[in-house]
Amino acid sequence: MRHLAQIFLLLSLAACSPKTQEQLVESPANTASAPSTAPSNTELLPIQAPSDPPPDEDLPPYLVAVLQKTDCHGNCPAYEARLFSDGHLIYRGRTGVERLGAYEAWAQTDLLTRIKTAAYRHQFFDLADAYPTQARPIEELPLTIIYLNLDDREKTVISNYNSPSRFRDLEQFLEDLFFAIDWREMPGGS
Repeated sequence: MRHLAQIFLLLSLAACSPKTQEQLVESPANTASAPSTAPSNTELLPIQAPSDPPPDEDLPPYLVAVLQKTDCHGNCPAYEARLFSDGHLIYRGRTGVERLGAYEAWAQTDLLTRIKTAAYRHQFFDLADAYPTQARPIEELPLTIIYLNLDDREKTVISNYNSPSRFRDLEQFLEDLFFAIDWREMPGGS
């Protein structure tokens, strides 16, 4: 019995001993005050603090989806909508759209699931990287750019013209989805 008491005492002392310097140092990823780094492909839009608190996640937000239409030599819709992994959405309307300027919103919980389902249904990750595949792009026409980062798969497809119907169907799905969101104008968001 006396030996058990001595063993218990030794174990207690070992557990209460001062920690080594290595044990006290936490990596920056584990500290609450460490700044999160924005993904490199977010510099196209100024990201401002959202007006609602973000959902509680351990990972810093990363870019999940982008739908972008570029300018043309006319009155084509030119805009960009971005969805981040924390549900934050950022929209910038440039020309030919109802909402001009910068807007933000928070996604409904099923938005990412709906995008993922549509991407796989339209076989997005099997598309070519650019359309047309065999001809030169026409500079006067706008580009439609779709970027998706889902399930450790990342792809960007750029279409000038002659893209397959499954790309155009996904584009229409994303456009309908993003245009139906209740956007709030960002401060100084012109």
